[in-house]
Amino acid sequence: VHCYTVDLKTRNIVYYAGMKNLSRKFAVEDLDIDPRFNANILKEAILAMQQKRIDYPEFLRRIAGAGVEGYEADFKTKQITYRGRRNFHVEPFKLS
Repeated sequence: VHCYTVDLKTRNIVYYAGMKNLSRKFAVEDLDIDPRFNANILKEAILAMQQKRIDYPEFLRRIAGAGVEGYEADFKTKQITYRGRRNFHVEPFKLS
């Protein structure tokens, strides 16, 4: 897998590996996507997830509340791009 995308509107994750991909639905309910993108709320959710203070379903709820419609994790660039309706935020990550 060289990257994956998460679409909060359709609750779909797609994993990409070369010319192949694998699509899966995730079962998190109550994802109310705020129409306004708020980078501060997004960054707080990222930090809480990194510090293991919240689980993945709660992380998805919080980033939806920050106006994130989806995100892409790219293992080659080591970046995650969070997309809102009109804005985006790029976050570097370390592989452990």
